[in-house]
Amino acid sequence: MTEQMEQTEQLNLKALIDNLPGMVVRYRDLPGWPMEFVSAGSLALTGYAPEELCGRGSINFPQIIHTQDGAGIEESKQQAIQRGDSLEAQYRIISKNGEVRWIVERSKVLVTAAGEPALIEGFLTDVTTRKQQEEQLQRLQSALEHISETIVITDSNGVIEYVNPAFEQLTGYCREEAIGKSLGILKSDQHNQKFYDTMWESLRRGETWKGHLINKSKHGECFEEEATITPIFDASGTLSRLVGLNRNVTREAALKSQLQQAQRTEAIGTLAGGIAHDFNNILASILGYAEIARDQTPASNAARTSIERVIQAGDRAARLVKQILTFSQESNEELLPVHLQQTVPEVLSLLRSSLPAIITLEQRIAADCPPVQADITQINQVIMNLFVNARQAIGNNPGRISVTLAEKAITAPLVAASGILLKPGKYVVIAVSDDGCGMAAEVQSQIFDPFFTTKTLSEGAGLGLSVVHGIVKKHGGALTLTSTPGQGTLFCLYLPACAPILPTRFNGNDAPDLRGEETILLVDDEQQLVQMLQNGLERLGYHVLSYTNSTDALEYFTRHRETIDLVVTDMTMPVMAGDVLSRELLQLKPDLPIILCTGFSEVIDETRALSIGIRKFIMKPVAPRNLAQAIRTLLQNGEHPHS
Repeated sequence: MTEQMEQTEQLNLKALIDNLPGMVVRYRDLPGWPMEFVSAGSLALTGYAPEELCGRGSINFPQIIHTQDGAGIEESKQQAIQRGDSLEAQYRIISKNGEVRWIVERSKVLVTAAGEPALIEGFLTDVTTRKQQEEQLQRLQSALEHISETIVITDSNGVIEYVNPAFEQLTGYCREEAIGKSLGILKSDQHNQKFYDTMWESLRRGETWKGHLINKSKHGECFEEEATITPIFDASGTLSRLVGLNRNVTREAALKSQLQQAQRTEAIGTLAGGIAHDFNNILASILGYAEIARDQTPASNAARTSIERVIQAGDRAARLVKQILTFSQESNEELLPVHLQQTVPEVLSLLRSSLPAIITLEQRIAADCPPVQADITQINQVIMNLFVNARQAIGNNPGRISVTLAEKAITAPLVAASGILLKPGKYVVIAVSDDGCGMAAEVQSQIFDPFFTTKTLSEGAGLGLSVVHGIVKKHGGALTLTSTPGQGTLFCLYLPACAPILPTRFNGNDAPDLRGEETILLVDDEQQLVQMLQNGLERLGYHVLSYTNSTDALEYFTRHRETIDLVVTDMTMPVMAGDVLSRELLQLKPDLPIILCTGFSEVIDETRALSIGIRKFIMKPVAPRNLAQAIRTLLQNGEHPHS
């Protein structure tokens, strides 16, 4: 080959090297990395021309390496020289204009004569854009790993390719278990096949699907999610991926269910109140006329016994209506002396109907228990809650629920399961036991914590026993718990006994003289009830003026107020309710005794009635004798012109 041809070949090779998208270098293993050759690509890569990096007075290449990377690169180079091998390293440089760039160096250590510095030839490539993309992907990956929503990426058939830690925590499936499996592992029995078919049809059309999913975890527990599933298509328009972003709304769903239940309960309470008002009026007529018939029937007459049984049945019906209202309306939380042996059987009679035939209810109620200071509505709620827990613990198996009521004396301080200290003294104890599944020790330790539950989502949100604990604590009592897995559970509710209740009703020869001669204005929209009460009061000597229209009654009173000694009025009436009528009457005659009767009202109770100036508040059905006693008491305790 001629010298000219050789020069031409070298020029062609240099042109080729200079046109490469990178930087070719040759340098010695000496301080400063003295460059023997630098291709023209250095200008684009570093901002420096080849002559600025080569020759005397040139810039030492290590000077433009980022200070945080220099030591690491030098160490990697020395290791490659010792091995006589290649070097591949990634590091940052500072370009001539101050820009930070990432480069990849791929170099080869060339063998040299003994004692000579190693010669290194290599190629440097700008990877700044790729590095930025990698960092962006890493940030995205970090975000996906730390986001609280579950992220699932699947192929076009729903086979899982990626899940984030939130998915692992919620479903119980670790990443290795989930990847490669179908989304079907999360299916619950809460959606039918048509639901899933409709979802897939939407996704295959390229539409993002949004909806509510109830899925099942690895451990069989259901959870609820608000899901957004987006289909991803490749360049050819073929569905290639599905990306699901799901938010766990299990707790929100439980709270929503509770709100809906509260709204249903409120609606039932309103309905029950309306029914109770009319039913109490009917009962009042039945009981009133029955009492009149009893009083008119000699004790020797066989019909007297039948009438007594009618009265007993009517009283039972009145208690039943009151019990239904107890469950459907809010309590005013007034603690009054009550005998639980009179109320517990009524609660159990209502609950008994909810038991299947395979579960037996046993009750042992001591008749001589002392009274307790209690809000009977809330105590009934406690009994109902413990009963429902016992029922659910038995499940669909044959079983037994036992409820006992008895007096018990505590001689030494007792720490209850709910953490309350019971002082020595006399208590009335309600015990509810079952032979169901029982509870392990770790469950017992959390049983009174709000939102703790061993039930499924549809069975409850874990508030029952925490509410029970709050009610019992307010009453100065406590709960004890005994439970063994597989053998059953026993709850004992301790309530402090109080002083005996003094009798308030008069019977037989103990009854005072209920007769009178005063004028009474009687107002009630139920004609039959008005007739019965008027009949009973007139038999006692009273002069009774009766009205079934409150407006007419007010008009008469306005003209004859001085002749009226007392007013008995119903609460729920058309045109003008009893409380409104009472205010109008008291404006005309402030010292007027008024008795307000009601079967059920959401707008007034005894406290509000007394604040208006009403002297007596009576719940229907009211017997003529009890009404006469209230009338006599008010008239004897006040100064009235005709008394």
